[in-house]
Amino acid sequence: WTKIQTIDSLMHKAGYNGAITESLRKRVRLTRYQSTLFTMHFSDYASYVKRIRGQAPAVGSKALR
Repeated sequence: WTKIQTIDSLMHKAGYNGAITESLRKRVRLTRYQSTLFTMHFSDYASYVKRIRGQAPAVGSKALR
């Protein structure tokens, strides 16, 4: 996609149903976010949570209480 196609698509996704003109595009203010995927084994995650929070994460039915 081009930048214009991306902006137009995101405006429609956000619920805008009007005509998208160049004038409208020039008035759009964007905030770009970036994320990072981090992978670890559950045992490493549990150890991390226990160290940070003082207790291991709740698992299964304990999490619903």
